[in-house]
Amino acid sequence: MITTNDKADQNSTSSYSDSSSDFEGVEDNVIFTSEGAVGVQRGRFGQRRLVDQKLVRIRKENSAKSALQFEVTETLEADAMVIRVSEDRSLCAVGMANGDIRFFHLQRRYSLPVVMRLKAANETLPCTDLKIFTIDRKTLVLATYASGYVRMWDYAALPNKGKLISEWKEEAIEGFPSAPVKEKYNQILCLAISCEYERFVTGGTDSYIRVYQRESKKPPRVLQPTIYSHQSNGHTNRITAVVYHPRARWESSYEHLFVSASWDDSIQIWDDRVDGSLWQYYGPHVSGNDGLDIDPLHNVILTCSWRRDKSLLQLWKFASHAAFRGKGKGDHEDTFYKQPLTEFVYEPKTQSSQGYVAKFDPSFQFVIFGGSNENMLAVIDMSSKTVVAETKELDNGIYSAVVYMDEEVKSWLRIIFTNARSITIGRVHTTGAAVLQTEK
Repeated sequence: MITTNDKADQNSTSSYSDSSSDFEGVEDNVIFTSEGAVGVQRGRFGQRRLVDQKLVRIRKENSAKSALQFEVTETLEADAMVIRVSEDRSLCAVGMANGDIRFFHLQRRYSLPVVMRLKAANETLPCTDLKIFTIDRKTLVLATYASGYVRMWDYAALPNKGKLISEWKEEAIEGFPSAPVKEKYNQILCLAISCEYERFVTGGTDSYIRVYQRESKKPPRVLQPTIYSHQSNGHTNRITAVVYHPRARWESSYEHLFVSASWDDSIQIWDDRVDGSLWQYYGPHVSGNDGLDIDPLHNVILTCSWRRDKSLLQLWKFASHAAFRGKGKGDHEDTFYKQPLTEFVYEPKTQSSQGYVAKFDPSFQFVIFGGSNENMLAVIDMSSKTVVAETKELDNGIYSAVVYMDEEVKSWLRIIFTNARSITIGRVHTTGAAVLQTEK
């Protein structure tokens, strides 16, 4: 937990804090415990901040309504790497290990009819990430591949085929910050598009972030980090996740800000106009693009780590004080946001789960967690700190998932997740859960 004299910060973090009311009528195993040093730090602008890392032990909610119900499972001919849905919730797109992108209708409750397949000629390597968006009444699909390609498709340009309208190839960049590059191309692992759909960024095995203009055929701009004696303002291992700040939808000052994660055990804040990162947090080992998310209402970053650890989730206060200084690279003196606000700890009866998926629902009240090892999917109520639904010991790990409100029954959350060569649609009842307070 971080407390501050700034009223907006107090409001934004109150839903995740440890007020005494949180403990009334709660079982003994639902507790907050302090870990690490507690101390007072003074920021550059004179704010007095009390830094205290908190662990939240979460329990399972034993309610019949909270059961996760599976409705449809669709078998595929190759592993499903990533899953996304269209803005109108009518289409589900699955990026596969053989380079295919498969589209399914979501409007039928008990079936997932295939409507289209997108695949570039001679593409055999996995589709690693994709985004579906609509602009000028066109449904566009932006996809990245382990072969180093970025492709943009017009979904409805040709009947049952779609049309490839843009293609870029990323050559690997040797030297700092990454280890020696084994391939001539950059294996792209993640993708994020700005809220107004004008720009997108990619990350991959060569540890560099590239910024593209969607309507330009020109090569991307590479964000070049700077080496310091004690650290760098960029990643030093493969980049596994990127996400633009969704607050840009209503606050223009956030339009160019995004967050990245890497195997170097850091998450970093960037401005896509500036070479070096603006802020760094250390600790999370995010293994895929579904393991990083942002709550724009409370202005917090959500992560899960691919570790054999009881800490399922971590919340980090977005360092807006650093992002809006305008000083660019190398400005890393302040440290009061380095600790997570909260870690959600779950103690399973058997083995722990290594996280791949951490996603907020549209109301930012629930979080979907998915992982391997225990092969677990869980729905966590952020206000009551409870696991309201879960399923364990699936055949394979969960590498990607999406969550959205049921269009017909608003009290249900719909969840679609990958499980090796299958995708499954489920739902969970959310009636009676408390509503989180939003940032003023």
